[in-house]
Amino acid sequence: MKMMVPSGLDLVEATSAAASVSDTLTESHARSVAGPSKQLLLTFVNRIRLDFAITWAAHVRELGLSNWLVGATDQRTLRSLRRAGVPCFGMKTALPEGEWAWGSQTFKALGQHKIELVYQSLSWGLEVVITDVDALVLRDPFAYVARRPT
Repeated sequence: MKMMVPSGLDLVEATSAAASVSDTLTESHARSVAGPSKQLLLTFVNRIRLDFAITWAAHVRELGLSNWLVGATDQRTLRSLRRAGVPCFGMKTALPEGEWAWGSQTFKALGQHKIELVYQSLSWGLEVVITDVDALVLRDPFAYVARRPT
């Protein structure tokens, strides 16, 4: 069975070191951030929730984690995250910058982008945990998962 991946994110395999600092999530960038454990923690944000992303980033930094990235759903947010020193990538979505009302078409469209992030990360051989930006990370999620039987 062939898995169909929704379009929207411009996820490409990097072919050089310079490509890993592009505005998109590349395989080389993801692998570099994940490190030898091959574990990647992801969240995503638009400009309306930028303060949430700053708080989320502060929590994962406080935990001493370095294997994380924040996806920006628009260019304005990407620039803001970079100015704030938050490790990030552009998701290249067509989602509006404004509020995404729960249950709206825009809110539902975000789901496809989340699935694509997970699919792409797994296809690159990474373990991935993806959270909403309003779900604070209080402990290393990979340590928790490792304690659970498979």
